[in-house]
Amino acid sequence: MNKENILLLHIGSPKTGSTALQKFFCDNREKLAEKGWRYPRLKERFYYYETTDIDKNKNGNLLFLQDGCVLGEGEQWRNVWKAIKEELACGNVILSSEEMFEIETDKLLQYVKGEYNNVKVIVYLRCQDDYIEACWKHSIKVGVCSDNIQEWNQKMYSREHNIKMIHYYDKLKDIERIIGKENLIVRPYEKEQFEGEWKNIASDFLKYIGITELTGFNEVHKENISYEGAVLETKRIINCNYGNISPFDKVYIDTNLFVRRAMEKNMNTEHSQKYSYLTKEERMKIANTFDKENKQIAQEFLCRSDGILFYNNEKTYDEYVVDYKQLFDFSIKMLGSMIIEHNKRIIVENTSFRLMELKLQVISSGRDIVLYGAGERCRWLLYNTKIIGFKIVDNDLHKQGKLLDEIIIGKPEEYIDKNKYVIIVTCRQSGEIEQQLKSYGLVDGQDFILMSDYIY
Repeated sequence: MNKENILLLHIGSPKTGSTALQKFFCDNREKLAEKGWRYPRLKERFYYYETTDIDKNKNGNLLFLQDGCVLGEGEQWRNVWKAIKEELACGNVILSSEEMFEIETDKLLQYVKGEYNNVKVIVYLRCQDDYIEACWKHSIKVGVCSDNIQEWNQKMYSREHNIKMIHYYDKLKDIERIIGKENLIVRPYEKEQFEGEWKNIASDFLKYIGITELTGFNEVHKENISYEGAVLETKRIINCNYGNISPFDKVYIDTNLFVRRAMEKNMNTEHSQKYSYLTKEERMKIANTFDKENKQIAQEFLCRSDGILFYNNEKTYDEYVVDYKQLFDFSIKMLGSMIIEHNKRIIVENTSFRLMELKLQVISSGRDIVLYGAGERCRWLLYNTKIIGFKIVDNDLHKQGKLLDEIIIGKPEEYIDKNKYVIIVTCRQSGEIEQQLKSYGLVDGQDFILMSDYIY
């Protein structure tokens, strides 16, 4: 292995355009490889490992368990590192995940250094008042917050973990201690400070890994739709209805996704105006709290003698005041859209369900039915179908041998006999499983069907 190749960890921080950057890396894999940088398809290669985030673009998430703990050992860690080292043998490698900033950063880096020596870290920092506001807005958008920003701040920043998240200096010193200051790249997340040809986060990132010629690269596109004004306030009020439902509950997930789609379908240019939700006094208080350490960051990590980390301290947009007419108009329009969409979904799903039951009766021909994939969609089939006597299999070694609805989860290879079994692939992302079944000689529509062809 060529020890000169760099393992670059892009660790966020959160709310600094990481999702857009990760999409950019995926869209430009071939071009990055030409420039000596590889962005491994780890999520696609290890699709059977559950991680903190299902987004396949976040290849760094494979270093964590689903509960958010750093791995450091075990089968998943060994297999993922084997793949990373294979990539490092061919060039420099980028791993990206904002969880690396949020979860046990120092512990993770120590484990990483134990696997590979030439490690660098790049981190983007957002002005603390903007970061707090962005996190509050995101919490409303995803449905886990119904508080106003003052109530939310009081709850969130009474917790030690959340306080540490915005004291950037201490975090940077921990990283420096493990990898050395020369291996740490610190960049302000502020459009006035983005460098490179495009003056956005993608060209800024590329410049700091030595790529300045951008011909042939596809530009970065904003991935997250921002909720502002009446849209944000409508979603905040709707969130009050979730009560004590867990964010991991299927009812919560499906309902929240349905509401968000309806909202985003009815948003237009009048809903894109940016507002300030913190008062000027609140912003000033936050700025004063972090002034000293932000100066230290600017001086120590960006070599700025003036100690200025963020340039845009004067926010020019208006403080938000609820416009009840706009709020009412948007809410009614969205409600009408949801009623129509819900009725369409009922018709489609009922029709699809009847079609799937009919097709199963035709193709099963006395064979036992095997559900491939022991996840939420498998549970949905168990609870809603009239067909009984299912068997269940899953590629995940941790699920094999366990019970789901009193059915033992088996190994897929034990149920490949097309004379005895017909398989329903329950997974929404089923491409690799489909290819696996075809490699065994099974025929789509005769020996197996994809649930996603019938029910979303």
